Amino acid sequence: MKPLSLIPVVLLGGALLSANVCEANVNGHIKGQYQNSHIPSNSALQPWVGSTWEDGSGELRLNWSDSWSGWKLETAYQLVVTHGDSLSLPPTPGLPNVGGNELDASNWWQLSWEISSSDNQQSYHRFDRINIGYQWDKLSLNFGRQAVTWGNGTFFNPMDVLNPFDPLAIDSEYKSGADMLYGQYLFESGSDLQGLMVVRRNKAGEVASDQFSQALHYHQFVENAELSILIAHHYDDRILGLGWSSSLGDAVWQSDVTFTQTTNDDFWNLVSGLSYSWYAFNSNFSGAIEYFFSGVGLPGDRYQVDDIASNEALAKRLDRGELFTLGRNYLGANVTMEVHPLLNVSTNAVTNLRDHSMMLQLMGLYDAAESMRITGVVGLPIGAEGTEYGGLEAPIHEQFFSSGVSAYLQVAWYF
Repeated sequence: MKPLSLIPVVLLGGALLSANVCEANVNGHIKGQYQNSHIPSNSALQPWVGSTWEDGSGELRLNWSDSWSGWKLETAYQLVVTHGDSLSLPPTPGLPNVGGNELDASNWWQLSWEISSSDNQQSYHRFDRINIGYQWDKLSLNFGRQAVTWGNGTFFNPMDVLNPFDPLAIDSEYKSGADMLYGQYLFESGSDLQGLMVVRRNKAGEVASDQFSQALHYHQFVENAELSILIAHHYDDRILGLGWSSSLGDAVWQSDVTFTQTTNDDFWNLVSGLSYSWYAFNSNFSGAIEYFFSGVGLPGDRYQVDDIASNEALAKRLDRGELFTLGRNYLGANVTMEVHPLLNVSTNAVTNLRDHSMMLQLMGLYDAAESMRITGVVGLPIGAEGTEYGGLEAPIHEQFFSSGVSAYLQVAWYF
């Protein structure tokens, strides 16, 4: 074990020894999930997965937290077993979801340990959270692996630069943690100032300052609205962001805009959307619609893998898991209906407005028992060949990185 990997262990042991009164909170879950996708005959994925792409996984998560005399300690342990075709696919430039990734390769602390692996199977365990903090009257400081979320977007979130969720993510219960020093100061007015520094490793596995992130985020209430300001140095980027949220009639209007200065170019990102809840047909409904402009996206309406690889700024953000779209103009929409207090059904759609392709999700969430939830999703990619959701053009003539209808099932038990 490397010396730096011992830091979390020392924090955990020291905190436990220092606690005078133990009122620990322990909870967690066990999840099992399976996904099956149809692969068209002209897909470039056929040589690896055939006509069906199958993946299955199981996860145990244990959350433990304790607080005493102003101190707080948080840990989250994961044991994961995966089996399926995704692990056997070769890494493809610009397509981070094709092929496997090294576990926590960029994190400062190496807190993942592989148990076993093969061409289509992998098992490992890791710490997704391990941090210690202290709370004063108006100031709090936290050190260690933790998660921070900023921004107002429902589907797309340009102000959330640290491990954001994919707009089409099915399970968004826990955001991946990052190794950081984080602080928050609360003002008498209810406003707050947050600051952080994230330490990372480069591709060679060395801690490098050009992989760090430093950011300040200010949040203020202005009459019936909320205002946010972001100033960040993220990798080689300098980011300035402005966000606001306010009521618009009975709806909520939320928007963020960011300006990013890179070593080679500058670009803008914008997200703006409305969310609304209503009652009809003896049922509760909620919905959202959101526009997203990605200044770093590809300008055309047909995409090749080579186009992505040649756009360095886009490829970097895809590889780092900060961006999940290829083009520039998008529309996200969602409608959720409470069929029964134990059953919700929803429709999610993300549309590329330039190439007119779409990913449509039909989702059902059923609380089968007090501690059990079942989630089922059908995914429908819609679009012509060469479009984002219809399938990118592969280097092989007349082949595309395309997939068809997919089905997803997850069973989660909480304790």
